[in-house]
Amino acid sequence: MSDAIALYIHFPFCLSKCGYCAFASFDKQRDRAEAYLGAAAHELQSCGSQFRFNSVYFGGGTPSLLKPGQISEILGRVEKHSGIEAGAEITMEVNPATADFDWFRDVRECGVNRISIGGQSFVDSELKMLGRQHDTMQAESTYNACRQAGFDNINIDLLYGLPGQTVHAWQYSLERVVDLAPDHISLYCLSLESGTGITRRVESGQLVRPDPDCCADQYELAQDTLEQNQYRQYEISNWAIPGKQCRHNMVYWKHEPYLGVGLSACSCIGSHRWANTSDLDEYIRAFSGGGGVTYQDDEELSSSTVVAETLILGLRLNSGINLTHILKGAEEGFAKSSRARLDEMAAYGMIDINGERVSLTRKGRGLANEVFWRLLPDKIA
Repeated sequence: MSDAIALYIHFPFCLSKCGYCAFASFDKQRDRAEAYLGAAAHELQSCGSQFRFNSVYFGGGTPSLLKPGQISEILGRVEKHSGIEAGAEITMEVNPATADFDWFRDVRECGVNRISIGGQSFVDSELKMLGRQHDTMQAESTYNACRQAGFDNINIDLLYGLPGQTVHAWQYSLERVVDLAPDHISLYCLSLESGTGITRRVESGQLVRPDPDCCADQYELAQDTLEQNQYRQYEISNWAIPGKQCRHNMVYWKHEPYLGVGLSACSCIGSHRWANTSDLDEYIRAFSGGGGVTYQDDEELSSSTVVAETLILGLRLNSGINLTHILKGAEEGFAKSSRARLDEMAAYGMIDINGERVSLTRKGRGLANEVFWRLLPDKIA
């Protein structure tokens, strides 16, 4: 059995800052990309030599602003200092209109074998509201260029629960994506994060606050539409054709170890979890040898926290969890309380318990946050 882990690499630069984005990303400091990549290379060299990787994920930001030569150099460093297993999944996030056929062809030759396209919507007025720099035609041409370059593992992201978004408009975006026939589809409900442009517009009354009931209807519609078109839901927000599930993200949902490199990147090895600073100056200085490495989070997880997070993350998967396996080694009181909570939610039709296999019902997937908060350590006493 392989002891390889997953690797996430963060590239924080963008053409522009989207109105809903709360990630560590910048649209006015792209001239610092080379210095940043140098710092990331030093970080990888300092912490990655003890690991081998079975998946690599380039996220952002907009990593599709990287040149193929830069991607090749990064993957070469990973291989040199650590090693990448044969057949590893290597994903690149792509924003439409930042990549063409030549770029896709070249990055495929570098070893990238999975593309995740941030479509977000196929309604132009919604894209404008979100602050996206592409339109629907550019999203389709980006997808087609990716296919023509030979990629056979493509994901498209969509957002629902947008201010003023109707069920009909959501259905239109879904149908446009289904017509393209990607291998994987990820659907995320818009989160109004503090400090983002779209949150300020909602709070000031410029945009309508999303209606939770409408969001629930949109999610129900998505489940029906994708199932009717041969996509299989395997996680709360993710659907795929058989064999195209995202292997990298499965690591998170199974609470397996992963290493994050780059600004604000998170890592979790065993019970140790940490996250890099989100200050660009501090990151470049620290990882270029100019100062001590600082973290915005660095904690040793308690056994109850590990168990609770493993429960919650595992329940995101349609296949659910083996409760006995997860609770093995947990404190007796905590294990007993966890089982009682699950029994309680099963009585409300949100949890299905089949022997030791526990999973969310369809109703439970639509109300997942209601389930999860009840499984937090401070709720299980």
